[in-house]
Amino acid sequence: MRSIYDQEMREIQRDSIHMCNLAAETLQDVMDAVRRRDFNVVDRVLEQDYTLRQMRMAINERVMRMIATQHPVAVDLRKLFYLVHTADEMERIGYQAAGIGRAMMREQYGKVPLLDDIFRMSERVGTMLERVLTCSLGEDAEGMKAVLRMDDEVDAICEQIYRECIARQGAHQVQDSETMTAISIAQYLEHVGDHAVNWARWWLYFNGGPGETGDVIV
Repeated sequence: MRSIYDQEMREIQRDSIHMCNLAAETLQDVMDAVRRRDFNVVDRVLEQDYTLRQMRMAINERVMRMIATQHPVAVDLRKLFYLVHTADEMERIGYQAAGIGRAMMREQYGKVPLLDDIFRMSERVGTMLERVLTCSLGEDAEGMKAVLRMDDEVDAICEQIYRECIARQGAHQVQDSETMTAISIAQYLEHVGDHAVNWARWWLYFNGGPGETGDVIV
């Protein structure tokens, strides 16, 4: 029975890692689409968002079934609950990426301003996701805490984009759609950063206790 139990745990962990990689890939795909103005890629991003939702439900169902049938001990329960929370955050990252794709589709004929800052923000967020996965696999608590600090830079870039967009609208005395799209993309990226922070905080919580982390961002 223990061998079946261990195999099930390994499979859930494998699916979780696959979901993390897909969420990061989905964000990268949609930002590449923004960079190249490749609207065909957006359809694939929306499909990936759907796949992430299905994967979250599948992981949650497997975890609940494992708890009901295998009665895991406390240490394994912490691992399982961490995997559930990770799946939730990955699904939300897919949702934010899909939001960027939809915002891009609404602005097919305009030129979105401040793209350099948006891509810089995207790169920082992508680095956060990569480091959380690497630190979780390597059980690197200090690396996780460093990711939490990286979010401050993402928030600062988002605030800068917002201020410049507002100034742009004030100068033109009109609420142009291109500027609103830039604000939307920046906000979606900020939310992805928040989900990376949540992912890191959940890992710290389940591996080090409540004193290791702050509140999860909803």
